[in-house]
Amino acid sequence: MVPTLIRRRRLLTLVGALGVFLALLVPLAASGAKKPSKPQRAAVENCTSLAVPFPLELNTAVSGSLVKTVAMEKEVFDCTDPQAPSPTHVIRDVEIFVELLETESATTVATTRRFVTVATCNKKLFPEGTVVCRSANIPLLAPPAKPLDQCFPAQQQPADAVEMNTVPVGTNWIKTIKVEKEIFGCNDGTTIGDLFLFTEILEKRTPIPTGGETFATSAVRFDAVMCKKNPHTGAVIGCTRVNTA
Repeated sequence: MVPTLIRRRRLLTLVGALGVFLALLVPLAASGAKKPSKPQRAAVENCTSLAVPFPLELNTAVSGSLVKTVAMEKEVFDCTDPQAPSPTHVIRDVEIFVELLETESATTVATTRRFVTVATCNKKLFPEGTVVCRSANIPLLAPPAKPLDQCFPAQQQPADAVEMNTVPVGTNWIKTIKVEKEIFGCNDGTTIGDLFLFTEILEKRTPIPTGGETFATSAVRFDAVMCKKNPHTGAVIGCTRVNTA
C-alpha cells in the first residue's frame, strides 16, 4: 500500500511541475510571436491644391536621327507632415514630365518609346526649414478601355493649357507637335486625372512640278498619356497610355 501511495505522490508532483512549465511557456511563446505591424502613415498628407496649376511647357530637341519631345506641367500642394515633432507645413511641388522619343528614317519619323518621370520636392517650413527632392520613373501601363470612366473636367485648369513647336528633322522632314493638358476629377473627386494629348503633323520635303520644293503633309498623328494623382498626398498613383483611335 505504501509503495502505491508513493507512486501516486510522485505522479502528482510530476503533473504539477508540467503545469508550471506550460504556464511559463505560453506567455513566452506569445511574446515571441510576430505581432501585426502597424500601417505606416504617409510622410506627407492632408494636402490641398494651391491656386491654378502652373502653365504647360513643351520643347523638342533633335540629335542626328533621334527626336525627343518633352511636355511638362506641375501642381503645388499645401500639406502637413504628421511624423514631424511638431505640426509642420509642407509645400509639395509635383512635376510630371512626359517624353516622346522618335527615330528618323527615309520613309517616316516614327515614335519608338514613351517615358514618364515624376519629380517631387517637399519644402518643409518652420521649424524644419528643409528642401527634399526625389524623382521616379513611372512605367506606362497598357491603355484602359475607358480612360475617362467616372471622370469629369475639373474647375481648375492650367493657366496656359496648350503648347506647340516646329523643328526640322534631318534634311527631309519638318515636325510640328502640339500638346494640351486637361485636368479631371475622377472617382467622386478622390483622384486627379492629368491628360496629356499630343497632336503631331509630319511633313516631308517634296518637289514642286513647276520647279522648286515644298513641305507636304505626310502624316497627322495623335498620342496621349493619362496620369492620376492622390489629391490628399499629391503623389502620382500611376500613368497609362490612352488610345486615341
